[in-house]
Amino acid sequence: MQNPREGFTDPWSRKWQETPASRTLVLARFVGLFAAASAGLAVGLGSYTDIVASDGPANFILPFVIAIAVGVGLGAGWHLVLGMGAAARTTENRIATLALGLGLAVIGAGTSAWFLAAKIGGSSAIQTHQQAYLKELNTAERAIAGNLSRERVLIAVAGRGRNALESTAKDEGQFGAVSGKSGFAAVFSALKNAAGGLQDTQAELQRQADRADNLLSQARQSIERAGQAISDATRAEFEKAVGSAVSRLGDANHIRLSDTLLSAGDVDASGPAASNIGDVIDGLRRSVRSLTTDIRSVSIPTYTPMDGKAAVVAYPQALPWLMAILIECLPLLMLCIMLARFDGQDIELVNANASKAAPHRDDYEGDTATQAGSPAPRTAAQARPRRSRRHQNPSRDRRAA
Repeated sequence: MQNPREGFTDPWSRKWQETPASRTLVLARFVGLFAAASAGLAVGLGSYTDIVASDGPANFILPFVIAIAVGVGLGAGWHLVLGMGAAARTTENRIATLALGLGLAVIGAGTSAWFLAAKIGGSSAIQTHQQAYLKELNTAERAIAGNLSRERVLIAVAGRGRNALESTAKDEGQFGAVSGKSGFAAVFSALKNAAGGLQDTQAELQRQADRADNLLSQARQSIERAGQAISDATRAEFEKAVGSAVSRLGDANHIRLSDTLLSAGDVDASGPAASNIGDVIDGLRRSVRSLTTDIRSVSIPTYTPMDGKAAVVAYPQALPWLMAILIECLPLLMLCIMLARFDGQDIELVNANASKAAPHRDDYEGDTATQAGSPAPRTAAQARPRRSRRHQNPSRDRRAA
């Protein structure tokens, strides 16, 4: 009679009891159960916060239902596939079993590897995200400081313009250099007022530059505190420090010395001194225009917090992902070991050793004589001659004698 399980060996028959193959199968199924439980737990916990955040009272139990479904499904699948791997004898059955195991491993890794990777390397990925943001913040700080350094030249430009007007006013008072009349009050007063306005502008430029320097210094200190918070893994302190740094950098970035100097053009240049005052103002504006081409536009980055699940995807690291995938591929590894270790010769050896034992009702291949209808051969106990009544009860024979 043909065995309906041809190509497989029953893993629970006596042929497999207390054999290396059976012990390996039990261990492999425990590993499969662990991987399935890990996948179910990962899916449940990983989706809990996102599902609960949505509307609907059923969302509170939906993560648990998903976790149970994934865990039970993968557990049952690995139990079946590992049993098939332990019983497979032909090459076709081994290939089919390996393909099924590979599919289960892909399903397990696809559903839970991201969560396991977040638990293993989530903190490290978050620190990588924070360090990348600090790098962008430092770049913005250096750009703002560079713009301020270029605009500081305007302080000296305003000073030169003031000195030019004061010198012209002095010459006007002494020699009438502009009006042609020594001591002409209207021209002298106009020149002195314009020089005084540029002096006030120069003082304002210096005050704004000092304020920008102070803001940049505070921003650098906040960035240093944020870097220390990364080392200490204190997210709240990090977010507080970078918030302070962003605020200071924003204020410093809005300070434009060129805009302040252009307001010097509002100086009254009417009257007999208009030409002299206008020449100085035009020189200031040319200086501002030539400097503006070197001023960089700076965009201050905004920090976006990330949890471990998002961080391991945005900043993937090899080790956490490999460990997470390996956890879900452990049953596949056990299946490969079983298929490689227990080949056809091993199974034939196990079957040969088991043939010495008493026949089992689960075995399909019985004795040919029994299948043909002839009586089965008598065992040693059945072939032993029967004892006579006298030999069966010797004590009664002695009493009779």
